[in-house]
Amino acid sequence: MRGNTRGSGADLDLSESRVESVRRAVEQMLVAGELQPGQRLTELALASSLGVGRSHVRETIRALEHDGLVSTRLNHGAYVSVVDLDAALEIYDTNAILFGYAAHQLSSKATSDQLLELATLIEQMTEATSGSDQSSYFELNLRFHQRIFDFAENRHASRIYGAARPSAFGCCAGVPLGLP
Repeated sequence: MRGNTRGSGADLDLSESRVESVRRAVEQMLVAGELQPGQRLTELALASSLGVGRSHVRETIRALEHDGLVSTRLNHGAYVSVVDLDAALEIYDTNAILFGYAAHQLSSKATSDQLLELATLIEQMTEATSGSDQSSYFELNLRFHQRIFDFAENRHASRIYGAARPSAFGCCAGVPLGLP
């Protein structure tokens, strides 16, 4: 069950833990451009926008800082990180290797249902690009690649991907990432 949050285009997934749901909502806000690189994040504003307590936002900010999406400055608060072009390209190169490996593993054991799900995601991504819907494309693209890892059943590659993926959510030198 998904519920729309107050004042934000992000959704909270009520089936997840509250912190994970807040984290996903903030990631959606980053992808949608609602939070800009270098922008200060205040617990109170985010908590109010998302309709959650400040403690959930505080934990989310810590997790996003660990992933490189947010940086904190002593006595100045938390800010959306700026991912420079070189770092973004390194992330994409690393992920390309991981995706290739997972796809190779999947190729020998994919079921028809799994292939159909992947094909459906590709169709949805194509529709999103033709409609210039960057946010939907980006979310679908992430889901497509995560499903490759899920279907390949390689926990280690999936964990490495999960650790690198969030850094690509930001913008590089102020240019949104997503659509080619």
